[in-house]
Amino acid sequence: MGAGSLNHVLRSWRRKQATAAPRPGRLSILLFAVTAFVYLLSGRTFFGYDGEMMYRVSESIVLRHSIQVVDPIYHLSEPYAAYAIGLSLLMVPLVAMGAGLFHDPRLLVTLLEPTVAALTVVVLNLLLVELGCSWRRSVVIAVAYAFGTLAWYYSGVLFTEPVIGLCLLVAVLGMLRHRRGGSVGSLVIAGTAAGLAVLMRWDSVLTAGRSGAGPLPPPSSSSISSLIGARTLTRF
Repeated sequence: MGAGSLNHVLRSWRRKQATAAPRPGRLSILLFAVTAFVYLLSGRTFFGYDGEMMYRVSESIVLRHSIQVVDPIYHLSEPYAAYAIGLSLLMVPLVAMGAGLFHDPRLLVTLLEPTVAALTVVVLNLLLVELGCSWRRSVVIAVAYAFGTLAWYYSGVLFTEPVIGLCLLVAVLGMLRHRRGGSVGSLVIAGTAAGLAVLMRWDSVLTAGRSGAGPLPPPSSSSISSLIGARTLTRF
């Protein structure tokens, strides 16, 4: 085989590699692994007052089979916490495993917010692709969101808004896929995610309901920027 033939083969192989469709599963796993690893190394989760009260509800459910708690700080959330029960229920498996395996109910709770934040990056990437972005551009935007916005900071704070943001992105993605010929499963996932968002905070119904209010406009650079900005604001 001559040098010209070899160069032709190499060019053909490079073109095929450049145009080959990416594997969404592997890319999603890689995005999740990288972001979750960085988030976990960024420090322990800060509970704050809100997070502490919601954690105490989870701890009470696991250890005392009750939702009554003691508020040693302001005495405003006793005997019942003044927060929706959604995040407390989400923490129950982690509290139970921490108490049973490590005799520390708080230990595994610190994994929740970094995991939620990393999953949000993955879902944002999938949604951008569904909206018409190329895989390369969607990954760049998702990584920029992961490490260039407040998402990184709030991956270490225990409260409901990160979970609500993830649920809303999943709901929009599920509805979009269903409208484009997806299975009923996409609709079920969208409804479940919207319901979970409302369980986190009842006023999430105002935004969760919007996910099924009508067809999404054609994607543009401005609409994508607005999506990322809105997603960041849900963390306040």
